[in-house]
Amino acid sequence: MTKFYVTAKNGVKQMVKTSPLTLQKQKLQITTKALSAGQRITLKNPGRQITTLNVAIWGAKNGQNDIRWKKVAFNQDTNSCSFKWYGSATDETGLYNVHIYGIDAVGNQFFLGKTTFKRAAAKVTSEIRFVKNSSAGTITEKITDLSANYRISEVLAAVWTKKNGQDDLKWYPLQQASDGTWRLKINKKDHNAETGVYYIHTYVKDINGTNVRVSTDTVKL
Repeated sequence: MTKFYVTAKNGVKQMVKTSPLTLQKQKLQITTKALSAGQRITLKNPGRQITTLNVAIWGAKNGQNDIRWKKVAFNQDTNSCSFKWYGSATDETGLYNVHIYGIDAVGNQFFLGKTTFKRAAAKVTSEIRFVKNSSAGTITEKITDLSANYRISEVLAAVWTKKNGQDDLKWYPLQQASDGTWRLKINKKDHNAETGVYYIHTYVKDINGTNVRVSTDTVKL
């Protein structure tokens, strides 16, 4: 109950109105949003004082065989938390479960809520071009518009010549330029100074270390 008073010039206070005061509890909100390479998961209004979220995420196909846990700091000022989840190339597709637990200042953990999201099959797209310089003995690989619906940690190329099989096989990491393209310069001196056909297989590596081949190319030097 809320009471309202007015004070007269003589200093005497007089009650003029009473009114019930209702405090409306904010409702817990858990949302997911698909990103180009993962999911953004947001939690608001947990209803309890917490410092950390402990989040369990797993695919629905084969139970909790692929469960992953993620701890995230909770923002007490905004009474919310938002974080990203990244899948890998070999993760299950389809429905995923998300269970969120709160941890308070003394370490007690309690269940807050749950949600789900759907994950599409792993997909990588790119455009690859090669420029050769016969006089310098080099081949330059350039990748533009590289994208995947999972997080890429590295781009690699396996390179060898047709002559004598894979006796000169080398793995090279591509470097990302400021314009977002990925580039590699291959020099024949690193391949027994051989000319002729070069095999160039390009891979992307996911956050779990799995290589996924995105192209198989040949260039004659």
